[in-house]
Amino acid sequence: MPVREGESYLLRSPRGVYLVDGGGFGCGLPEMLQERGVRKLRAMVCTSAAPLAMGGLMDAIQSGPPAGEIWLPEGLAVLPDLALRFNGDLSGWLDVAATRRVLHSGRRGAVWPTIDSAVNRRMLSVAALFALVMAASRGTWVDVFPEKYGQGPGRYFLRLIGLLLKSDPELGERAPALSDTLFGTLDDVDLAVLCGRLLLARFDSGQEEAGGSACALQAMILTGMTRALAERSEARRRYFRPVNRLTGNLVARHPLRCMNGLECEPLTGLEHTVGPESIFSQAMELGQTGRGLVFQYGDAGGGALFLSDSRLQFLGKGETLRLDRPTVVTAPGQGSCHQEAAYARIESVRPSDNVWVRARLPRSRKVAAAFTRQPNTLCLQNCRTGVLREILLQFADGGWRQAEDACGCA
Repeated sequence: MPVREGESYLLRSPRGVYLVDGGGFGCGLPEMLQERGVRKLRAMVCTSAAPLAMGGLMDAIQSGPPAGEIWLPEGLAVLPDLALRFNGDLSGWLDVAATRRVLHSGRRGAVWPTIDSAVNRRMLSVAALFALVMAASRGTWVDVFPEKYGQGPGRYFLRLIGLLLKSDPELGERAPALSDTLFGTLDDVDLAVLCGRLLLARFDSGQEEAGGSACALQAMILTGMTRALAERSEARRRYFRPVNRLTGNLVARHPLRCMNGLECEPLTGLEHTVGPESIFSQAMELGQTGRGLVFQYGDAGGGALFLSDSRLQFLGKGETLRLDRPTVVTAPGQGSCHQEAAYARIESVRPSDNVWVRARLPRSRKVAAAFTRQPNTLCLQNCRTGVLREILLQFADGGWRQAEDACGCA
């Protein structure tokens, strides 16, 4: 799909239509699905808790076609419930979560008014925690913060939201009025999504390797937004626990396998109260790059392998992912050189039968050498012109047929 950020794949199969990841926020994914005549999705599949995978999925849940199921990493269920069990040690939370610089000046040069970076870090870390608690509890703002400008942790959150509204260039002159009516006009879900978007705008969404603290707080904000939206949706939710071994388990009643995860019932064995370290460790684990869920589709003829950002480190020594039929392979990490080692872990009976798809040109313009050596390669972003285009592949006559020639991305 021609999303401007991240990657998104639409799979039309005899068993239904599947959406794998959604690209970034505001990339127009709901409109794209409508233009392509998608009236219902059998499942939305989220491979990792990253903005460039989850953003478009959230847009689609809000205003896209209905989905029968939503598949999510297990951490997106565990993290909110850990936050609900927070023991109230706010000073401890600040010690573990606000120790590194994680803020960005804004995509359009917006700056934080009147407050210094130390306060920024404290406010953002508290805001991420309490936004997550609010989404998980399904409580109103009044329930979470009894006084509009009350004492305690709530004052950090409220002050931050006010600053975000005033500093966001997209809101402009509407910001003061929106700030005044924030507590009375939006329901819990819309408010959680709005605040999440404002908070995420403080990060540099284009950086490929964010710091650990930044990844953890991003994961918390995204988790809160996902929890709120998923609660509104009538879709069944399935959760997958990533494991460090090859599983290849078929998802019940679907023609897809999770290659490095186990479907599970989350939230078992959680302690009654947890400290800051437990919450932050879970957020760090969820936000780590290179550990996305890998899904493989296959029928009697052809297949598709969705590698997300995985480096395939779950494969044991000498172990490979074997492709025994013509397969569309989505390049790991969007084809960047950071995932170079993953290509050696994929074995194909007939490499010339496969089509490798890369989402977009990396910022560094460095493409994995192993990707360029593949016999058939396609890029969503044309390497010569930089223009985004849809990649349309159809399985016919025993192989994958592409609508146009490869772009030549050597």
